[in-house]
Amino acid sequence: MRRVVLTGAGTVNPLAADVAGTIAALLAGRTAIGPITAADVEGADDLTIRIGAPVRGFRPEDHFDVRHLSLLDRFSQLAVVAARQAVAQSGLQFDPALAARTGVIVGSAGGGLSTSDATARTLYQTARTRVHPFTVPRLMMNA
Repeated sequence: MRRVVLTGAGTVNPLAADVAGTIAALLAGRTAIGPITAADVEGADDLTIRIGAPVRGFRPEDHFDVRHLSLLDRFSQLAVVAARQAVAQSGLQFDPALAARTGVIVGSAGGGLSTSDATARTLYQTARTRVHPFTVPRLMMNA
């Protein structure tokens, strides 16, 4: 059996934007459930469920070069920021020679849903016959 060492953790979730904030929220018994305020939900009169647990206050441009944002679905943005937190917490410096022995565990219910929704709307509302070339890479869980 091989040893596995957890060296760092990170998270961006509806409770908080980091591990310490998440633990504090859990210990305080806070909930992240509340009104959904996303632009694509507002005005959707036929939508019967209007509550959820969205990640609020996350500004992608605070973490990424604006030129690269079109390549990343929101779930990828959140995952990369959480991974950066984990690396920072670990205090490790990565050696490219050891990359094959480095692992990452990602917890997500589904990847690329924002991209999937936007693509479906574009196809069906505008009667386009093709999608953006980066649609599939943005949908993949390993994006």
